[in-house]
Amino acid sequence: MIMRVSDKLKFKFGKDLSLILQADPAESGLACLAMLVGYHQGDVDYAQIRHTVDISRRGITIDSMVELGLQLMLEAKIVNVAAENLQDLELPCILQWDFNHFVVLDKIESGKFHIYDPAGEVKYVTLEELSRSYRGAVVEVLPLIDFVNAKDRDKREKTNKYYKAVTNEAAVEEKKNRFSWRRLIGSTSGIKRSLFQITLLALAMEALALLLPLATQLTFDQVIVTADIDLLMLVVLGMAFLELTRVALNTLRAWSVMILSATLNLQWITNVFSHLVRLPIAWFEKRHIGDVTSRFEAVHAIQGMVTTRSIEVGLDGLMSIGALIILFVYNAKLALIVLGSVLLYFFIRLMWYRTQRRATEENVVLSAQQHTLFLETLRSINTIRLFNGAESRKVRWANRLIAERNAGLRMQRQSIIIESCNWTLFGAERIAILALGALSVIDGAWTVGMFLAFYAYAAQFVERSIGVVDKIIEFKMLSIQVERLSEIVLEPAEQEYPSRIDTDSLPATFTVDNICFRYDKKDELILNQCSLDIKQGESIAIVGASGCGKSTLLKLMIGAHEPESGRILYGGMDLSQIGTRAYRELIGVVLQDDQLLSGSIAENIAFFADNPDFEHIKHCAQFAAISKEIEVMPLGYHTLVGDMGTWLSGGQKQRLLLARALYKKPKVLFLDEATSHLDVSNEALVNDAVRRLGITTIVIAHRPETIRMANRIFLVENGSAREIDKSALDELKQKALEVSGVIL
Repeated sequence: MIMRVSDKLKFKFGKDLSLILQADPAESGLACLAMLVGYHQGDVDYAQIRHTVDISRRGITIDSMVELGLQLMLEAKIVNVAAENLQDLELPCILQWDFNHFVVLDKIESGKFHIYDPAGEVKYVTLEELSRSYRGAVVEVLPLIDFVNAKDRDKREKTNKYYKAVTNEAAVEEKKNRFSWRRLIGSTSGIKRSLFQITLLALAMEALALLLPLATQLTFDQVIVTADIDLLMLVVLGMAFLELTRVALNTLRAWSVMILSATLNLQWITNVFSHLVRLPIAWFEKRHIGDVTSRFEAVHAIQGMVTTRSIEVGLDGLMSIGALIILFVYNAKLALIVLGSVLLYFFIRLMWYRTQRRATEENVVLSAQQHTLFLETLRSINTIRLFNGAESRKVRWANRLIAERNAGLRMQRQSIIIESCNWTLFGAERIAILALGALSVIDGAWTVGMFLAFYAYAAQFVERSIGVVDKIIEFKMLSIQVERLSEIVLEPAEQEYPSRIDTDSLPATFTVDNICFRYDKKDELILNQCSLDIKQGESIAIVGASGCGKSTLLKLMIGAHEPESGRILYGGMDLSQIGTRAYRELIGVVLQDDQLLSGSIAENIAFFADNPDFEHIKHCAQFAAISKEIEVMPLGYHTLVGDMGTWLSGGQKQRLLLARALYKKPKVLFLDEATSHLDVSNEALVNDAVRRLGITTIVIAHRPETIRMANRIFLVENGSAREIDKSALDELKQKALEVSGVIL
C-alpha cells in the first residue's frame, strides 16, 4: 500500500493549470463557472463571486447553471452528448459528474480527457474512466458578449446594461464587506507602542551595520598601509563596541518581538474566537468543521506577517536605499549592475507569482478538506467500523492526503526553481563585481579597502533587496489567508444588545403570525403563511411527516433563524424587540443534534457555570430521571464524559441534555425528539416530570405516548400548521403508513 500511495506523488516539473477550488461541496458548479470566467476574461475574483451570487446549500442543479452563467456574463447551454462525441463540442465546457458534482473538460489529447475538478484535482482520464462518472449532460459556456481580458471591462460596462446591474450589486456587497485591518484584527491594546519600540531598536541596529564596511576600508587603506598599530587598536575597539552594541540591541529587539507576538497572538485569537462563537447558527450549518478550523488558523500566518515581517520589510527597504546610495557614491556603473540584478530578480518573482499563488491556495484548501475528512472519520468511527468501512475510508483519506501533498510538492518545485534563479543571477552578479572591482583597483581608481567596502555594501544591498522582494511576494500571497479569515471576521455577528424590556414580566405565550421561511433564496418555501397561538403553561405537540418543516418551525421559535416574512411574538413582543441574549435566558432547548461537552456530568448540567448550584443540579437530574444512574457511578456527578459523551447510552445523553435545559429554570421548554432514545418507562417518567413543571412546553415527537400528553396538537403540512384533535391521531397514523411516511 505504501508503494502504491507514494507512486501517486508527482515529483516532475510541469506547467501549473488554472484551477479554482470549491469552498464547499455545494459550490462545484459555481467554481467551474468561475474557471471559465477566468478563461475568457483573464482574471477572476472567486471570493467576490461567492459573495455576489446566491446558491442553494443543497447544491446546484444543471438547470440552474444557465441562470448562474448569466449572472457571471456567460451564455450557458445544456446539451446531452455521448462521451465518445465530446470532442465535437466547444472546449472548455462543464460536465455533470456523478449527478451531484461538476468538472471542467479543458481539452482532449491522444484520446485522454483533461479534467479540472474543483474538489482539488487536475487529471487526464481515459474514455473508460470518464464514462464511470460522466452522466451525459454538458454545459457549453461562451462569453455573453465579446471580451478577451480584463482590460475590456470598461467597454463591456458601456455596452451591456445587465453587466452594469451585476457589477453595481457586487460593488454594494463589496462595500458592505470591505476589508480593513481593524475589522480583521479586532480591538488590541499596547500594539502601537511595542511596534514603535521594536522599530527604533531595529533602526539603531541597521545604522550600526552600515558602519562596519567603513571599518574594513579604514583597516586596509590606513592601518595596513601605514602599519599604524595604535590606529589598529582603535579600529578593533570601535568594531568591538559596535558589535557588542548590536548584540545588546538585537537581544532587546528579540525580547520585544517575543512579547509583542505573544500579546498580539493572544488578543487577536481571542477576538476572532469571540466573534466566531457569536456568528449566526445558520453560518455554521453551511460549513464543514475542517474548513472553519483552517480559516481560523489563518490567524497565525497573518499575525506573523503584520508584526515582525512588516517591520522587517520597512527596515530592509531603508537599508537597501542607504546601501544603494553608498554604492553610487563609490561607482555608479557597478552600482547599476547590482541594481539591475535585483530588478531582474523582482521580475522573476512576479512572473512566478500567479503559479505560486495557485499552488498555495490549492494546498490550503486541500489541507482543509483532508482535515475535514479526518475529523468526520473520528466522529463516525463506530459507524465506519460496523459497516466494515475502515479500508475504504483509509483510501478516501489517503487520496485527500495525496492531493494535499501534491499541491505541496508543486509549491516546493516552484521554490526550487526560484532559488536556482537566485543563485544563478546573484552568482553572476558577484563574479561581475569581483572582476570589475579588481580592475578598478588595478587601474588605481580604487584602493583595496574601497573595493572591499563596496563589495560588502553590495552584499548588504542584495541581501536586503531580496528580503524586500520576498516579503512583498509573501504579503501578496497573504491575501489567500486574509480572504479565508475574512469569511469569519467580516460575517456580521448576532446582535446581543441588552434588552430594555422586563422579560420576567412577560407571559410565556407565543404567536406565530404568517411566517414564511426557506434556507436559501433559490429553494421552495418550507413554511408558507404558517401561524399558531400558544397560551402560557400549555403543552404543545408538533407533528408531521419527516421533512415537512417541524424542526425548522422550532428553530425559528427559538431564534436560531429569522423568518423571511411574518412575525414571531413572545408575550406579545416581537423576538427582535426582546433581544437574542435576553430571549435565550428565558428558554430551555433540547435539539435532535445536541451534544454534551468535555467535562464532568455536573459541569454539563450546569453548562459550566462559574458558581454552580449543586443542589439544583441534582434536582434537575431527578426531574430528568437520570439521578439514580449518576449516583451509582464511581465518581457520581463528578464523572467525566468525553467529547460528545461517547461512553453514555443514547437515552442517558438525552436525559442529561434535558437536565441541562432545566437547570436555567426556563419559562419555556422546547424539545425536539428529546425522548426518542428512551425506553417506555423512562419516557413516561420524563414526560410526567415535564408536565408537573407547569411551564409552556413545545414538543416535536413521533411517539404516541408523548404526543397524547400534550394539551394541543399541531400538524405541520404543506408549509402551514393546523390544530388537530387527539382523536385524529390514529387516522393520521394509518394515513402515514399507507403512504410509507410513518410519523407517529
